[in-house]
Amino acid sequence: MTVIEILRRTRELLSDPRRWAKHTYRGFNTVYGVETYCLVGAMDQVSFNVARPRQRAEMGAALLKTIEEQYGKPGVVISLTSFNDRMTTSHDDVLLVLDKTISSLEA
Repeated sequence: MTVIEILRRTRELLSDPRRWAKHTYRGFNTVYGVETYCLVGAMDQVSFNVARPRQRAEMGAALLKTIEEQYGKPGVVISLTSFNDRMTTSHDDVLLVLDKTISSLEA
């Protein structure tokens, strides 16, 4: 599975806002009866046993670059987890970062 395929599947998994979570790697939404994931948890779920360390590093770097371009402040280092969990990050923000990262990798 390629990095782009992993990111596409991650985006597909998180496309339903009921499946996206903050402050938890993986959980369960009892209201909707679905498993929930943060951005990192969703990537891991999709790529478990298929992604190589180099691919994981490439995905992380590409996503962080997009986050920095979209939401970054000079001199502020952000992680995927802190981006996902910060108060102002919305479900739409996470999908936008995935979409822009996929597009940049396809170019």
